[in-house]
Amino acid sequence: MADFFTPTVLACIATALFAGVLRGATGFGSALVMAPVLSVFLGPQTGVPLTILLGLTGSVFLFPHYRTTIQYSVVGTMAVIGLFFILPGVWLLNLIDANTMRRIIAALVFTIAGSMLVFRNFSFEAQSKAVDRIGITIASALGGLIMGATGMGGLPLVTYLAGRTGTAQQKKANILFTVGALEIGTILIMVLANFFNIQTLILSAVLIAPFGFGLWLGEHWFRTKLSHIYQMILIVTLMATGLFVALF
Repeated sequence: MADFFTPTVLACIATALFAGVLRGATGFGSALVMAPVLSVFLGPQTGVPLTILLGLTGSVFLFPHYRTTIQYSVVGTMAVIGLFFILPGVWLLNLIDANTMRRIIAALVFTIAGSMLVFRNFSFEAQSKAVDRIGITIASALGGLIMGATGMGGLPLVTYLAGRTGTAQQKKANILFTVGALEIGTILIMVLANFFNIQTLILSAVLIAPFGFGLWLGEHWFRTKLSHIYQMILIVTLMATGLFVALF
């Protein structure tokens, strides 16, 4: 047992804890931390499935608190569109070599952080119905593709949903439902493609406790104490994570 808790595993545990706090506070963000870091330590073919599996436990944990505020007319459409694009994403994960995929993940993290900074006050919904529909389609398609390939498909969805009108409670509920639906679809495809091996299942059993504690901490403490500066914290975290992946 002592040999199992190597520095690599301990680093993964710390990553899962921090990722859980982010997911509990906002309904997303765990994959943005876990996918890049776990891909460095474990390789993308293990790190990405593990990220999605843990992320789904977060969705299941948080869903009962927000199920009555979900805007199903919007997120249902997004989930259906996104599910169609998961398969080509998983195909890319299996096709591209580990080093190249790590660089792609790092580039995506930097791009996502920059987009969040530039477009944080933009609203698709406020433009026109046509722009809104285009936003739904593009965000959903990119979400499914990126979810299957890197585990970080939530960001296109979050970027769109955060720009719609509604309360913070509604936005978080919509994000939870949409990301959770894509996580379920991705896991089913990955199971059929034999991505989940014994190592992945053992690591998920080890990491679920710190991730779950982080979820609880984020939901009950972090969200109320630091929600007003969360976006900048997330952007800085993403930049640091992207730099880490690019260097290592």
